[in-house]
Amino acid sequence: EAAEALRELPEEEQAELLARMPLATQRELARMLGYAPDEAGGVMTTVLACDEPHETVEEVRKRLVKLAKHQTEIDSVAVLDADGRLIGDVSAFDLLVNKSGKHLADLIDPENPPVTLRPDADIDTVATEMVESRRSSLLVVDDDGKPLGRILSYNRRFHEMWAVPDAILESGDADALLRHVAPQVSDARAFEERVRALRSDRTVRVRDELALLDGRVFDRWTVPLFGSDN
Repeated sequence: EAAEALRELPEEEQAELLARMPLATQRELARMLGYAPDEAGGVMTTVLACDEPHETVEEVRKRLVKLAKHQTEIDSVAVLDADGRLIGDVSAFDLLVNKSGKHLADLIDPENPPVTLRPDADIDTVATEMVESRRSSLLVVDDDGKPLGRILSYNRRFHEMWAVPDAILESGDADALLRHVAPQVSDARAFEERVRALRSDRTVRVRDELALLDGRVFDRWTVPLFGSDN
């Protein structure tokens, strides 16, 4: 989100704000700004939980406690080899239900490897992979297979961005969702009309900006997704 906000500023203001930040933050944001907003690198979160296969469930759980403030950005733990390359992705659910002494290596399913993307994958590819894999997140890796970030599924991110109550998300009621979201947008009527128009034409591809009453601006992408059965 910080990188998204910086992208809206002139280069001079970007440089001024970055200069006021801790060095580690400067480097991370500078790297994020290097990715286009319509590519995997531009929509990923760089908050990652990474561990090695020899570590136990209990050890990983303890480390996750320290990342509690990032709980909406972490749904799995990336398992890396000694060189930092991705070899598995263990879900938070698996960490919850397995015995504390079990090693991460035992939780990696060789028949179900992580779904990964390169940082320059376009937004269509990201959306298609997310739907077809039915994963809660996808990992973005570099050319050496080392993780750079994670792209979260729309439900998790959408919930956070719009403060949607669990009951509405779980109901699948699109009209109830629209009634909750629309009042947060500066031009609620135009937003509702736009959403209904998009629903009526499932082939349209649109990119637009949503200005919210609290001052935030969301960059919205709408793309059609087609399965093997169309």
